Amino acid sequence: MNQPPIKKAFDCIAHKREVQMQIYEEIKDFTVEEQIAYFQQAEETGPLAAWCKSVRQAQAQSSPGQTDWLDRETLTVIAIPNELVSAVRELIAKYRARSSSHNGAMRYGT
Repeated sequence: MNQPPIKKAFDCIAHKREVQMQIYEEIKDFTVEEQIAYFQQAEETGPLAAWCKSVRQAQAQSSPGQTDWLDRETLTVIAIPNELVSAVRELIAKYRARSSSHNGAMRYGT
């Protein structure tokens, strides 16, 4: 079934490239130290300043027995117990090992 092409009101990739080019033009003659200062200032005063501050605060408040994860839907930091993180990583490793030993074929219940 042929569908007509979708006309986008906003092209995210084109916008990203435009912003990247603007930043490049601003900092292309900067030293490494000046580039670092540029991005630090952007973090403190830019449009994502409040979010960056909340992430830093959450990291400062997490306990040593937790790992911070970013919830990509809500852009909030979630503290997860390290035991759970370790268990999930172990399961992923077992799944990958099992999948690779079967030449990519998926087997359930084994």
